Amino acid sequence: MLEKADYAPFTGTYQPFISTQRFDIFHHRVVRNPKLGHPKEMFTAWFRNEDVPRPVCEVILFPNPYGIYVEWVHVCEEYRRQGIATEIVAALEEKFGPLDMGGATDAGEAFVDAYREAYPEKKKPRKKSRK
Repeated sequence: MLEKADYAPFTGTYQPFISTQRFDIFHHRVVRNPKLGHPKEMFTAWFRNEDVPRPVCEVILFPNPYGIYVEWVHVCEEYRRQGIATEIVAALEEKFGPLDMGGATDAGEAFVDAYREAYPEKKKPRKKSRK
């Protein structure tokens, strides 16, 4: 069982990096073993006005010499098809400028197509999928 003293490393306060109408979005830099690749920029979106005990969306960005690539987008299954990923990616593009993205799955391709149709002014040449 955890004692009160065991909570000391968890007492830091994190402020949202970006907020939207529905979400507070937090930034985490994930530094993995250098043999596994470069650090990733992870963004987790939490409902602002609902007590859901986990982030409902995660987006991982990979900055590289050619721009910023959206490496991963995940929305919890029960919250899909509610525009959550679209809202989070749009907020990130507002902050960082156009993001490069391409779908690695059929669902990913469909998301990228729908997103670029909804936000044509942010359109950037798409990378071909890695199929």
